[in-house]
Amino acid sequence: MPFIKAEVSTPVNKAQEETIKSRLGKAIQLIPGKTEAGLMVEIVDNCKLYMGGNKDADTAYVKVEFMGTLEDEYSEKITAAICTLLEEELHIPQKRVYINYESFKQWGCNGKNF
Repeated sequence: MPFIKAEVSTPVNKAQEETIKSRLGKAIQLIPGKTEAGLMVEIVDNCKLYMGGNKDADTAYVKVEFMGTLEDEYSEKITAAICTLLEEELHIPQKRVYINYESFKQWGCNGKNF
């Protein structure tokens, strides 16, 4: 039951939104047992994001939430995939992308907890 929220300083058109959603669906599969079928994605564009005290270049903040634990080798792969995706699709420099991982012991959906 992962959730990925991508906040970006750039505008995102419908085609880019669809591509980003699909590529995040592939990236989440880098975590064993996680699939696009269980993934929820939120894309927030035109955010006012400052990095290093400035808005000199496009910037992104991505939050990846999931149930369970995440070993370093998998977070490294997902970080690389997300940074590459945002650079290719929105021209956001990888050095201006922050990614936060948060795991939960419990997660609820469809009237029950997992």
